[in-house]
Amino acid sequence: MKLKKHISIVLLVVLAGFASCDDQFDLDLQLNPNAVTEENADVDLFFNAIQLNLAGFFNNASNLTMPAVRMTAMTGGNNYENNWSPNSFNGLWNSAYASIFPDINAMIVIAEEREQFVHVGAGQIMQGYVLMTLVDFFGDIPWTEALQGVSVPSPASDDDEGIYTVALNLLDAGIASLAKTSRGTPSNDFFYGGDAAQWTKAANTFKMKAYLNMGNTSGFNSIVSSGNYISSSADDFAFPYGTNRVNPNSRHPFYNEQYEVGGGRYHSNAFMYELAFRKSVPDPRVRYYYYRQDLDPASADQFTLDCPFAVKPFHYPSDMVFCLATPDNTDPNASLGYWGRDHGNNDGTPPDGHLKTSWGAYPAAGKFDADDATDVKNAGTDGGLGGGIAPIMMSSFVDFMRAESALDGGDAATARTLMEAGMRNSIDRVMSFSASVTDVDAAFAPSQADIDAYVAEVLGEYDAGDAATKMDLLQQQNHFAMFGNGYETYNAYRRTAAPRNLQFGREADLREFPRLMLYPADYVNLNASISGNRVISEQVFWDTLPAGAVD
Repeated sequence: MKLKKHISIVLLVVLAGFASCDDQFDLDLQLNPNAVTEENADVDLFFNAIQLNLAGFFNNASNLTMPAVRMTAMTGGNNYENNWSPNSFNGLWNSAYASIFPDINAMIVIAEEREQFVHVGAGQIMQGYVLMTLVDFFGDIPWTEALQGVSVPSPASDDDEGIYTVALNLLDAGIASLAKTSRGTPSNDFFYGGDAAQWTKAANTFKMKAYLNMGNTSGFNSIVSSGNYISSSADDFAFPYGTNRVNPNSRHPFYNEQYEVGGGRYHSNAFMYELAFRKSVPDPRVRYYYYRQDLDPASADQFTLDCPFAVKPFHYPSDMVFCLATPDNTDPNASLGYWGRDHGNNDGTPPDGHLKTSWGAYPAAGKFDADDATDVKNAGTDGGLGGGIAPIMMSSFVDFMRAESALDGGDAATARTLMEAGMRNSIDRVMSFSASVTDVDAAFAPSQADIDAYVAEVLGEYDAGDAATKMDLLQQQNHFAMFGNGYETYNAYRRTAAPRNLQFGREADLREFPRLMLYPADYVNLNASISGNRVISEQVFWDTLPAGAVD
């Protein structure tokens, strides 16, 4: 019910904005009684809208990047250039520049006057996060001249490294604001319940991420030494969704797409294979991440799936997944119902919406996979009813960031310890969250012995590998932990070019990997300061790997 209230509030704010124009026909009217003024504006209404828009912004960013890193199948075209058009990024861009940034700026003016410094600090932190995300996506973006309305209708782009500094300054400003004595806290803080100390941990963690991207080891380690960052699941920066189906629909977007009547996206055959089959023991998270709707191999025929018994592409190694979540596409039994698509398979959609693998219990609050194999298109009545989370920054992510930094610095032993901590942290978070939102059949849930065996096998491979193999294993586990967050996975892949065993495209030539995304069509078409779009092989300032290092 809270989200229903808040979405209604957002609409009221918008309507109030329209009502704020002066009455052009009554020149004697000095004050518009319908106008939103500093005296009657409700800071909490702004804060509610900002949080909702931030969740939407994150999901947009994640959806745009999951196919590139094989977290979900890339099906928009058979090469990278055909998967993302400038129109793909209008929503992300407009959400930031037309909603989040102006709302935060307006809220801060009022909240500072009223000494509501938790509102101020949290707003500055969210603004810093969004600004940093835009740089990671697009490189140079407008800021100095942005948000000036008609006075600067075509703001010029600023240097991306300079804007990263602005984002870091916003995070520092947020921390400083939170340290002040505040008159009250937000009435509905979905992230931390108005806890200034928790918001400070989030700000420091976003700074850690920036420092890791930039290779600023001293800055990164200074925060680690402070201990004041997201370090346990209680600190996780995750937006909680509701279970309301209509008026408003407050459920997780992943749940909406596959637990109603639509077909939803395809999951990555390769990602599912790595979780379910690569090790002698399945990854303990696989039954929580995915729900298999069909376990009958006879369903995988030429009518519903176009590639069983087809010849594997010539450029695929013999052990690379093709067609099914198994290297052998001649035996549908081998995939045990994990049914997705390969990287770059843009074939037409057959009647497989009731057969292909769906989102599971985490993070979408769908169904836990207990080998029951039922159709989930039941008008939103299955599993956790969509009361999932948006995993924006989790403590397991931080374990892996610290492990990566240690391995980069040549400390393989510390990296191993932190990688194990990240694995166990992620597994525990996935299992405990799922059990809190839906039924988990104990007969199919992993035991502690299963978890220990899986972790031991990964660590054994780590111990036996060279430095590059160690980074491959570390980043693969990082990708697994970040399930549902394509954006941070995209950053990690561009930083390290690991893991190196990602599935090839169905076509031998995928063309250039998007080291930066195309500028949005709205920005290119409506801003006179930009003469045309970029090519996706351009790199953000912190991406210092050579051209062609990732694909």
